[in-house]
Amino acid sequence: MIDDKENDWQPLILDFIEYKFEADLSKFVKETFKDMQKLAAKSKTVSEEFEYFLDNRKNKKPDDVSDKLFLTSRMDALFDYLELFDIVDKVKLKSEYLTLVDKLKNKYKTNTWIEEASNNADSITFATHVAKLTHSKIDSSSLNDAIDSNRQDVLTTSCLAEIIVDGAVAGNQYAPIYQFLSLERNGITLAQALATTSNSILQAFAKDDAQLVEWNQRFKQVTQSSTLSTHSLAKQVYFPINSEDHKQTHYHLLCPVVSSSLAQHLFNHLFHDDNRLVRKQYFDKKYHSDTFYDYPQKAAIAVTASNHSNASQLNGRRGGKLYLFDAKPPTWQTQIKPPNTQNNMFNHDPLNNLCRDNFKGFQAMFLGAVEVYRKPNIMAGIEKWIQAIGDDVLAYASLIQQLPAGWSTDSKLEINSIEQCYFLDFYRQDDVFTVKQRSNDWQAVIARDFGSWVNNKLANNSKNFTPQAEHRKLWQRLFAQQLRDYLDILIVEENEQQGATI
Repeated sequence: MIDDKENDWQPLILDFIEYKFEADLSKFVKETFKDMQKLAAKSKTVSEEFEYFLDNRKNKKPDDVSDKLFLTSRMDALFDYLELFDIVDKVKLKSEYLTLVDKLKNKYKTNTWIEEASNNADSITFATHVAKLTHSKIDSSSLNDAIDSNRQDVLTTSCLAEIIVDGAVAGNQYAPIYQFLSLERNGITLAQALATTSNSILQAFAKDDAQLVEWNQRFKQVTQSSTLSTHSLAKQVYFPINSEDHKQTHYHLLCPVVSSSLAQHLFNHLFHDDNRLVRKQYFDKKYHSDTFYDYPQKAAIAVTASNHSNASQLNGRRGGKLYLFDAKPPTWQTQIKPPNTQNNMFNHDPLNNLCRDNFKGFQAMFLGAVEVYRKPNIMAGIEKWIQAIGDDVLAYASLIQQLPAGWSTDSKLEINSIEQCYFLDFYRQDDVFTVKQRSNDWQAVIARDFGSWVNNKLANNSKNFTPQAEHRKLWQRLFAQQLRDYLDILIVEENEQQGATI
């Protein structure tokens, strides 16, 4: 007697096999209609009604009609039309169609299909680490990581809260078997459910008990560890070890294998639908209530060319790419000192060093297009580079603002540019300074100084550029909005901190 829980797999299995039948039939029907459209376009005898009928985009399947019934009815209607319009050998086409239908019916008989799948089950491996991810021609062991221990300082597959199991197939023709065994019910895949040879999940489809036992034994292989082996195309490292007498060197052969489960987890995090929407809003400069996470300087490895699933099934979902993150150590930075000996913050070496790369890019673009900078495409480039330089200035200011408040008292900068002190020594608390900081329009002075600084930098790097007031006003205007937005955030944070202190 079949257990009720095991019996629940039957509808899933039947629906899957029916779906594969419909997919093969749909492929033939779509190609046939595409060919008919080309022939009808060349014919002068066909009607507009027939041409409309041939357009698959205009003849969608009704929701209450099965795919199989819709496809067969489309073909039946096509043969009726072909009685009226002689554009193809109707007898030959109908013979090909009926032959295909008979072939598919035999292929997708439940017992026949499962028997064929079980015979090729040894071409499927469920694994967390798929060897083919570094080269699609590698024919070596894939690994299923079942280790449940992990370290906090190392990112491994076992760290994942939910491990995504990948599938390695010997060839893409075996992908339907992987899809079959990936059917899921209550969080359990069919492959996991078939892992015990005593199960009776497939009993309703088997001819007898002997065939059921054979099926179970074959399908069990996909979740079992195979004999470990490597391949000449696999990544290999010979690690030297000394023998006991220290006279001869021996080697351990290390074979690094990419974790497909971890790769898929990272991919899902990067390209999750919610993250895509937040990312689009960010780059469109529009508001979104969620936080946008970005990982700059990513690199992508193309695992395959056109057939992405040839390496693994999940690799196909990733478009044949593995993503690598920047793991360089942080750039050494010397301790920031305030510009208290400067007449102007824009003369401070740390600021100019921070802006160096963006200034080079801006100069190369602007000085080569100075005569036509009013054109929209040039203006877009100018805005992009000025924003990047402005971001550097604000990053520098943020570092200076973290220094102990009051550093600007009696400094050279205070004497020559009190407005810049209001900006850089933002949290200074003496009463006279605070009152003037809140009342003076010092932000406009900072933006003007920014514009003059950019003008001077451009003039120093080109004998052909003569800075004009309109240039300074443009840089000033573009930076002013950045500065306002930045200060709005500082004021909100300051008010929140004061509220928390109270």
